[in-house]
Amino acid sequence: MSEPSPPPDDGRRMSAAERGLFILLLLVVAGLFGLWLTRFGGWREDRMDVSFQPPGHYADQAGVNRLDPNTASWQMLGLLPGLGEGKAKAIVAWREQWSSSHPGCGPAFTRAEDLAAVPGIGPRTVERLAPQLWFPTPTTAPTTAPREF
Repeated sequence: MSEPSPPPDDGRRMSAAERGLFILLLLVVAGLFGLWLTRFGGWREDRMDVSFQPPGHYADQAGVNRLDPNTASWQMLGLLPGLGEGKAKAIVAWREQWSSSHPGCGPAFTRAEDLAAVPGIGPRTVERLAPQLWFPTPTTAPTTAPREF
């Protein structure tokens, strides 16, 4: 009985040296990719194009970021210090309820003190939030008195 002969070399198999070189090349590419991710941040979600401003967000001339409580989402409002998810959702719910019951009367909040009408928002919370909020000047000036239901 004779030993089986090795398969013929048709040029498709890599030699040990070629495999080593291929693995080294893969490691170099992976290292360069890792370096690129470290240097440029890759796909980090906290990086944002500065030309994009999410709804309800405003940066004043001094570069201070402020939120418009009339258009900001509860997720954005919840990022304000001391507000949290519950109060942010309460602001959005109150805003939506006010807007649906007062169509055409302008924004629900025209100044920081208007937030005190939201259940769970007191004067101290309003005072703390006021510097971080922005209220656009209304294009039409409807003067509706108390904002209570």
